[in-house]
This record gives sequence, structure tokens and C-alpha cells, in this order.
Amino acid sequence: MGEGEKTLIRKRRMFASDEPVLLATSYIPWAIAEEAGVTSIDTGPGGTYSRLADIGLGPVRFSEDVRARIPTSEEEAFFSLSEAQQVFEIIHVAWLEDGRAVEYRIDALPIFQWIMHFEWDAETAQGSTP
Repeated sequence: MGEGEKTLIRKRRMFASDEPVLLATSYIPWAIAEEAGVTSIDTGPGGTYSRLADIGLGPVRFSEDVRARIPTSEEEAFFSLSEAQQVFEIIHVAWLEDGRAVEYRIDALPIFQWIMHFEWDAETAQGSTP
């Protein structure tokens, strides 16, 4: 996304069984958001990524950076956290085939509610067979 480019900002508060579990703030280039029809509150079945795919701009790659940090005052209030509790912050970027970012999203999740689990196959040494 270019500096100074008009951007749609979508803020979502998510709950599970009436308990707040996630704050998500997405930034999408305005021209793309408008063409895809995601400028209204309800983006329809499949959400934003389905609307982007409908116009041929579905993401093909994603990246995420995860860190623990102290909550902002908004997060503290929403999640009913004390100052001693932390949140996971996930910076999520959805990329188009041509290398442009189509969504930059910041997620905040209370650490005590979530477990981060990562799993992958070991790399095979070059030249050896698995």
C-alpha cells in the first residue's frame, strides 16, 4: 500500500460465547475495497477475501508476525485485562500474485485465552532423499 493512498479501515470486535476474544483492524487500499464491495459493514458470505476473489484479486500468499506485548487502553477495556496481562499481536499481511499487499491487519488477542501452535515438516538435507 502506498504512502498517502486512501485506505479503508475495518475494525472488528469478535466474541465467543459472549466473551471478547479478538480485536482485528484491517487496512485495505480504498480503490480495491470499493471495487470489491467491502466498504459496507456486511461483506457477505465468505467475507472480504471472497469479495476480493470475485473481482480477480484474491490473496495468494499470507505472512504473519506474532509478538506478546502490553495491551493498549482500548484492548485493556475490551478484554477486561489488568495492566499485568498481555496480548498477542499478530501482524497479518495478505498478498496478491503481483506482490502487492491487499490487506494489512493487526489482531490483538488476550494471551490467557490462546495457545499458539506451529507445526511443519523437517527440511531434507540437500541431495538426500526423504
